[in-house]
Amino acid sequence: MGDARLARASPIDAREHAGGSLEERFSRVWRIGVDVRHWKELGVVALVSFIVFVAGLVAVRQIVIRLPIDHFAKPDPERPRIVRVARQVGGGVLVMLGLAMLVLPGPGFLTIALGVALFDSPKKKEILRKILTRKGVQTALNDLRTAAGKEPFVFG
Repeated sequence: MGDARLARASPIDAREHAGGSLEERFSRVWRIGVDVRHWKELGVVALVSFIVFVAGLVAVRQIVIRLPIDHFAKPDPERPRIVRVARQVGGGVLVMLGLAMLVLPGPGFLTIALGVALFDSPKKKEILRKILTRKGVQTALNDLRTAAGKEPFVFG
């Protein structure tokens, strides 16, 4: 039956079912979309992704724990220009990472909220209020703080 199927197959199909190295046959059988010869690179990418994921979790936890209890309720103080520029750049990076974490592993909404919190913008409070009024986000923030022995945030 296998020979009859190959006899009716196109030349491309016949070549595909021909022999070859173990790597070639494995790649054809599993159709995984990744060339078997690149497993080492795939492993490096997976390791780097895992490290970035863990570093993101640790960084977000540390930031949330160190923020004052009324951080989201009080108005922003006036800052020097260099500090405002650094905060804009840092906020942009955190928002981009948060957007990536919406589809990748990581605390996406929390990272976006922290990035927006760094921005100096009139719309900041409105955007933060939309993100922080989500029940899951408030719970996650306050659980992180209570686990570290800090009081929950006051949202204004």
